[in-house]
Amino acid sequence: MAVRAMDFAKRLSDRYGLPLETVDERLTSAEARTLLREQRQAGQRQRRINKEDIDSLAAQLIAETWLRCS
Repeated sequence: MAVRAMDFAKRLSDRYGLPLETVDERLTSAEARTLLREQRQAGQRQRRINKEDIDSLAAQLIAETWLRCS
């Protein structure tokens, strides 16, 4: 995780006195893009893949990772 992001997470946790968990999300956009392309090739998806679709699925993957690891 980027140094600035880790610093921000620590300051946020310190400020509110709450535990904070981080998730490594570096490859989630690439994974989302791959999954959406596979869906399109399989005929499960009709419309074009746009950035919003990729970002939305990447956010879902991040949430699922966090839930699995918690």
